[in-house]
This record gives sequence, structure tokens and C-alpha cells, in this order.
Amino acid sequence: MSKSIFFRFEINKKIGSGHAIRCLRIAKYLCEKKFKIFLIISNKSLINLKKIPIKINGSFKVLKIREYDSIIKDAQNTVNIICNQKLNSQIYVFKDVYKLDLKWDNIIMKKYTNLIILDDFVDKKHNCKVYINFNPYKYKQIKYSKKHIKYLLGLKYFPYAKKKLKNKKKNNCLIYFGASDNKNLTIKIIKILNRLNLSHINFIIIVGKLNHNKKNIKKIIQFKNYTIIDKFINLENIYNNCNFMIGTGGTSLWEALAHKVYPLIIPTHNNHIDSCIYLSKRKKISSLKDFKMNNELKKKYILRYFNTPVKRSNNNSIDNNGLKRIYNSINA
Repeated sequence: MSKSIFFRFEINKKIGSGHAIRCLRIAKYLCEKKFKIFLIISNKSLINLKKIPIKINGSFKVLKIREYDSIIKDAQNTVNIICNQKLNSQIYVFKDVYKLDLKWDNIIMKKYTNLIILDDFVDKKHNCKVYINFNPYKYKQIKYSKKHIKYLLGLKYFPYAKKKLKNKKKNNCLIYFGASDNKNLTIKIIKILNRLNLSHINFIIIVGKLNHNKKNIKKIIQFKNYTIIDKFINLENIYNNCNFMIGTGGTSLWEALAHKVYPLIIPTHNNHIDSCIYLSKRKKISSLKDFKMNNELKKKYILRYFNTPVKRSNNNSIDNNGLKRIYNSINA
């Protein structure tokens, strides 16, 4: 019997593009394994989806869903959308939306038991067949774990297939706070860097397509060692040519680690904090946990980051097999 999978996610200025990117990577891999792929998203998300580097495969079918304040209505509408396809195939549903909680799960599971959830938190109630959390957590840390659920936990399930790494690393630093940068950290960091003597570092600033501060960012650049990129670009090539990165604790953090970049991370959401603590203790990253400190302390911290020699370990838990492991687990 053929297999169909429906991805429920959103992409907007508030939540950024990380959910969409990881869903589309999984979708593309499953498409290669002969799954029929459907995307259930709002009209606003469809507009934003066209702005990110990962393009929708022509074999994907986009199904629009109304934006509801009610979680129950969203679940009911999702079920109706799937039913209306009248498919003679095995149905899977893939959820990657934080606001859709246990109520949503229970409604879906009554109709479609092959529910897969991708999440970043350890203290949320959930009901599904497969639960994916690629943050470095262990089973005992999942607060509301259930025996009937298959848990895919840890960095080995990070959905990423990097190209072969180049051996040469240049004295470049990527500055990237996601597609939206809704906390305006790009400008705040540049203002601090403008006051430091870092002419030996080349700064590559990625301005996401949902970031509306492009003009203001260009205005505050004071030195020639800054390059602004505001178009679609293959980030893998950037990672492969950078020693440093200043960014947030989202998807780009894990991508940077996969390419053996030593990042300075500023957590912007609660679900970033635990993973940043874990990685800081193992000296995989430097973390500026309290960005509310005064600018003089920030300057000292950033200078120390660039002047601290780091031995990059080859023992990286992120490899090219995360997508394969996810496929094997949901296809079992």
C-alpha cells in the first residue's frame, strides 16, 4: 500500500522559519522514499514559504488551512482536509507547531493513529505514535512520557544531511539570527562590534527574508570587513568557510555544529536554554545567556570569545544519518 504524509507547520515573523525548514527536509527525504507529501499551512505561511531558501518540491501538494484561534477547530479542520483527499493509502500526520497541544493530538489520533510530533520541549503533554526531539535530552527528562510512544531523542535525529566538509576554515564570522530576528539582535550585535578592534575578522551578515530592518542594518555598518547578504544563499558554503558564528539557539545552531563551527549563542526562547547549557558545559559553544547585561560586559565577553583558542572535536553527534534514522523509525 502507498503511503501519504501530511505536514502541519507554520512559518511567520514570530516563530521564524526553523519549523518549516526541518519539516521540508524530512518531507523531501520521505518523498524520495515514495511517500506522497502534503503540506497543511495557512495562506500567510504559504506566502512566507516562498521567501526561504528551501524550495517546495513540485511533487508536494499544498493544502491551505484557515487560521483559527481555537486548537480544536484547527484539529477538526485538519482531519477534514485529510479526509477530503480520499486517499487509498496509509496516512501519516506530522505536527511541528508549538501552539497545537494535547487537545489537538487527541482529535487527530482518534482518526489517524500514525501521528508524528517534532518538538523542542520536555515538559509538554503529547499523544502520538512517534515523538522526535533532536535536542540532547534523555528519555528520563521527558516529563509526560508514555509507554505506547516511540521516542526519538538526541542529536542523532537532527534532520540534516551536510555536504562533505572542506578542510580550510577562514577567519570569517557568520552573524545570523534566523529568518525574522524578531528581537532585533542583528543590529544590537553590530553596534557592539563597531566599538571593537576586530579588523582581522570578516563578518558575514545574513538578513533573513522576514527581517524588515535591512535598511537600518546597512546604515549602522561602519567598516569594510562587513558583508551583508539578503538573498537566497546556500548556508552550507558559509558554514564551511567560517570559524565563528554569532546567532540564536534555533536550527542554525545545530547546522553550525554539524560543520564544526564554534558559535556564540544568544538564547531567544525558553526552549533554547537547556540545550545551550548542555553544549556550553561540553565547550561546544560559547553562550551569552543574559543579553540584558551592560554593553561594557558584552564587549568583554565578545572579545574573549574571538580570542579564545578552541579545539574542535571530531566526535560530533550530528552526522548525515538523522533523516535516515527518522525514516526507519516511522516506517517500521
